[in-house]
Amino acid sequence: MTAALEHAQPEPAPAASPSEALYFPADAPRLFGWLHRPARATHDLGVVICKPFGYEALCGHRSLRAFAEMAAAAGVPALRFDYRGSGDAADTDPDAEQIQLWGEDLLAAIAELRRILTSIETENVVVGPATALLFKNDRVLHGRSAFRGERWLQRAYFSDSLDPFREATGSPAGEFAFDARQLLSSSTQEKIVAPSDTIRHSKN
Repeated sequence: MTAALEHAQPEPAPAASPSEALYFPADAPRLFGWLHRPARATHDLGVVICKPFGYEALCGHRSLRAFAEMAAAAGVPALRFDYRGSGDAADTDPDAEQIQLWGEDLLAAIAELRRILTSIETENVVVGPATALLFKNDRVLHGRSAFRGERWLQRAYFSDSLDPFREATGSPAGEFAFDARQLLSSSTQEKIVAPSDTIRHSKN
């Protein structure tokens, strides 16, 4: 029974990177926030956390920070921020309509997180001989640079999971990079991907 319980334990979530302090928006930095970036993003969405005000803000501060850290650990970036007239944000006119200003601040926080999510930097990945590179095709914009010499590239599509690859290569759970030589048929030395009913492959 103990072994069965240990086997049923879920895989640990990816660790979140330290939070990052920032002022925004860029053209008029009047709001202060904490950005919680995931160590490895696993979703194309983000969370803007709107804190309460007054005494409830003091009581809920630690819980909201923990919530942001849990979101980042699950691969979802989270942004906590201070409304104008609170925390480390800019002061406001005492006669200003506070609720209206805070509504504008919320929209500014959403726009800032969207800007962060869309400011993607390209990354070059050098794929050497006998290397398998796996990525989610509908989430990654990819292309190939020009090259010289001979090449052989096997392209595979899978829709269930990476478990067949892990089993074929003896890789641990959670592994995403594999030795392509171990994905070939050892008996015929043909260029065949590890067997799976939902995997199809093509030469390129």
